[in-house]
Amino acid sequence: MGVLAAGGIAADRNNNTQVVAAIRRLVQTKTVLVDVGTANAYAASNAPALTALPASGFVQVVSIANANTGAATYAPDGLAAKPILGMANAQLQGGELPAKGVATLVYVVASNLNSGNGAWVLIECTGGAQQLGAGSYGSTPPQFDNSAKFATTAGVKSAGFRHAASVPLSAATTLDASYAGKIVVLGGAGGYTITLPARSALPDGESITFICTASAAVTIQRAVPDQIYPNSASITSLSMSNGATAVLESSNAVSGWALIDGSSQLVYGGMMGASIAPNGYTKLPNGLIIQWTGSSYSFPGSGQQTLDINFPIAFPNGVLSVIVGNGENSTSQNDGVVQWNPIATTTAKFRVYCYSAIAAFTGFTAIAIGY
Repeated sequence: MGVLAAGGIAADRNNNTQVVAAIRRLVQTKTVLVDVGTANAYAASNAPALTALPASGFVQVVSIANANTGAATYAPDGLAAKPILGMANAQLQGGELPAKGVATLVYVVASNLNSGNGAWVLIECTGGAQQLGAGSYGSTPPQFDNSAKFATTAGVKSAGFRHAASVPLSAATTLDASYAGKIVVLGGAGGYTITLPARSALPDGESITFICTASAAVTIQRAVPDQIYPNSASITSLSMSNGATAVLESSNAVSGWALIDGSSQLVYGGMMGASIAPNGYTKLPNGLIIQWTGSSYSFPGSGQQTLDINFPIAFPNGVLSVIVGNGENSTSQNDGVVQWNPIATTTAKFRVYCYSAIAAFTGFTAIAIGY
């Protein structure tokens, strides 16, 4: 009667197969042990208790009390703790044994596990992550596959650098987060403004690529209060002419948009800076720098003067050439003769000769080339 009760079978005096059925059911039922250890160091008690670790193939089912955070061990009935390995025969990494999960452990003694000293292999644990073996490889989808298939590293490599889509625009538009990862082609007559999405609407590191094919310049402007950073300084808008490109990336580091690539970025780089002004300069990619400047000065009569002129910026290495042109005086058509002397990287000295005794005011312009 006890066997029938344990097997969950109601006694029937007319059925002489019940005892066999109850025994079969009991054999199929596994005892779930209660975890009495700590996280990463699991333990349980059997009844009756084990006095020694059994041979390979012994199974324990344990209700986990505390989730593992890394490598773990199991020690039944106070016996020596042995490592718990995953199905790839590797140490656990964390999350394979969640709290309240039911783990199935098989004790295995083999030369490739724990140096032959025995280990518990985790067959499964409800709610836990599975460890994949080295031979578990995925199927690489065809190149440019755009389906929802899982991508292997080989598939990712074969896809190359790709954008999500190409979107044409030809009128003023305020972009939203859906433009992230896309190429925006700016066409039409130009003269319009594109407003970037708010940086807060995008994760850090999302980018938008712009290509301008418009006849006139198109303005890319920030959404308030964001800023655009072509370098360490910020701007609120960016002008793009026909043929220009720009890649803007949302950046938590600058709390705005970083101009990280494209021809539009070159203007702001140290190699191609420029200041288009009456006293200005332009830098070329090969290191050459062209500067221009001018000034006026008082010259009350005939004679000569030595003048200093400051270049708009210092030449980092040296000056190759200076070309000077003199201006007309204010009271006659007589021109002075201007001569340049050896110069420094920041200034130059000029000797001015004036042949007109009535000259009162004149000027000069200079172009300096250096590197």
